[in-house]
Amino acid sequence: MFEIPIRVELPTDENGLTGRQCPSCQRYFKLKFGTGLPVEITHCPYCGEEADASDYLTPEQREYSFTTALPEINRRVIGPMMRDFGKSLQRSARQASRNSLIGFDVKLDYREKRIPIAHYRERQLETSVTCDNCSLEFAVYGVFASCPDCTRMNATAVFRKSLEAAAKRLALYEDAADETTREAVLADAIIDSVSAFDAVGKELRRRFPDLLPDRPPNLFQSLDALEGALVKAGGRTMAEALGEKAFEDLRLMFQVRHLYIHSLGVVDATAVERSPALHSYLGRKYPLSHESVADFLVRLEEAYESVVEALRQASN
Repeated sequence: MFEIPIRVELPTDENGLTGRQCPSCQRYFKLKFGTGLPVEITHCPYCGEEADASDYLTPEQREYSFTTALPEINRRVIGPMMRDFGKSLQRSARQASRNSLIGFDVKLDYREKRIPIAHYRERQLETSVTCDNCSLEFAVYGVFASCPDCTRMNATAVFRKSLEAAAKRLALYEDAADETTREAVLADAIIDSVSAFDAVGKELRRRFPDLLPDRPPNLFQSLDALEGALVKAGGRTMAEALGEKAFEDLRLMFQVRHLYIHSLGVVDATAVERSPALHSYLGRKYPLSHESVADFLVRLEEAYESVVEALRQASN
């Protein structure tokens, strides 16, 4: 058995990024070769799967590579083998003819079958990031966990890019064909941005284990619990940094986000108990507005900055 290396250059997008697909969760992302670390192992930014870089080829790339390499395989491998086989048959035929009253003549007509190259284009993704740790340039869809090279990521960059993605979705609001679609756009923006806040919170807990408790596990989904942790740490609270009204508006939208995940946005007694401002909507769906969601994204970023500053102060 022998190997003949054949190099195939994969197409990139307009920014020089190449698509990758996780062999485990099957989700798609892109990265720029030549940036980041000189490693042969890739990590999925979504689920963390570790595998050889070649295992991250997309189905389109595999088909493109095969159809691109096939002419070279024919030229360097199959063609010479067929010609050698033909010559061997001809020698055998001549030898047989010498010892027989019947002559043999062998002709081999080998023609390479042309297979069209399966061209493709890389998909568009909404969040482009440069890792602050290893400088890898990559792109993902929505919220993600880690860098495909070093498995680390600057928490602030991740969070802000996620908020940018949520803000981009809000731009679809005016183009929505009906009220149901407009509501879904607004709800998704809230849900995804809080998920990003929770994800960045996990990184902050890793950085400040003595200041942020392990319980509850969803600390950054509960502003009251997070406020309590900041008070215990001796840092400035979000209410102090943002102002009481802005903080209450933030708490309200966190509760609304919970309602849209678990009860289609309908306000129940538990929600009213946690956020009394929801009382007038008891038994009804909370009405989202473009303005309130856009304001929420701004307030959420301000809240994150206040938490980081409080933790830094408390750790000094």
